[in-house]
Amino acid sequence: ETSALIAGADLTLQGMSVLTSPGQTDLVWQALDVTCAGRVLVTGGAAIDVSGKGYTARRTLNNVEHRSYGGSHAGVGGEANPDSTIPTYGDYLHPGLPGSGGDCSDAKKCAGGGVVTIRAAGLELSDGGIKADGMLFGSGSGAGGSILIEVATLTGVGSTGRIEADGAGDWARNLYTGGGGRVAVYYEQSIGLDDSFVTARAGGRSTATNPNAYGSAGTVYMKKSGELGKLKISNFDPHTSNRAESPHTTNFETIGRHRINSVENVVVDGVSHWILSLPAGALTGHRDYVDYRLDLNAADTEGPFYIIQSADTQNHILTIVTTDDLGLMVGNDLLGVHELLEFEYGPVELWDAGDDRLIVHTP
Repeated sequence: ETSALIAGADLTLQGMSVLTSPGQTDLVWQALDVTCAGRVLVTGGAAIDVSGKGYTARRTLNNVEHRSYGGSHAGVGGEANPDSTIPTYGDYLHPGLPGSGGDCSDAKKCAGGGVVTIRAAGLELSDGGIKADGMLFGSGSGAGGSILIEVATLTGVGSTGRIEADGAGDWARNLYTGGGGRVAVYYEQSIGLDDSFVTARAGGRSTATNPNAYGSAGTVYMKKSGELGKLKISNFDPHTSNRAESPHTTNFETIGRHRINSVENVVVDGVSHWILSLPAGALTGHRDYVDYRLDLNAADTEGPFYIIQSADTQNHILTIVTTDDLGLMVGNDLLGVHELLEFEYGPVELWDAGDDRLIVHTP
């Protein structure tokens, strides 16, 4: 469910005020959707904060029950036995799912982070923040949630203006930490942007007696209009300068490698829409495949690459709009392509693109 706030002019939060979503139940969570024709200003200690508004304790994607101390989302939650961790879910272009809850005795006190979407002419943070963090209670740590921002102008993101979907943890305690969530920021121009303070890290802990207790990092995707995007996978905490060293891997494979079973050309208003049918199980319902890139011949690394226009995950169908003739692609293996301006990851962070191809234009 979604709680919507629509502002016809500027929206200002100040003086320690907090805008959040309604409280969730064990089976129902609510996203916060903010649409503003003008500028959203968050200042003076105020926040748009959906921390702890995701899946409740011992619940993960689709409200499936689990018994892992650290919740997962984009990053894997910490757990004594690595075989007991919760699977990750979602995709980095379209954050829209809450974080999993940890394992604790109170349903909401170790819940995962919630979901917030902000669409506005501008977003300005001045001693304010956008937060979708997991919560900590006992030994249970919720995973970070989802933040999606689409604005013309982004101002003041830095040491006093943070954007975070972090997993729960405590650098002063020995516990299991929540995995990182997902943040995606789309903007046309920025003023004073320090994206080291845009985070989706796992929670911290005091010691590394059991490294499996550290969760892995989530995903931060930043894209300026007209440019390729930047993907960051980092467990660095810019506020304490600590870094969680997790043995768990952040996997961002989105499409993988699949055989093209059939291709159909459907012409709509004179434009060719190529319908690609893939094997059963190729697509999953918790991902939004729109705008990801494909190489329709996995054996040829030179491309061309095509952008997914739409996806039918139930019938395992992808649609591409192009003037190229794709009819001869039947029988080829396709794979996903992550073409990035920059890819940032820390010295101890583990990541895996799976069968997808990673292309980075800036070392």
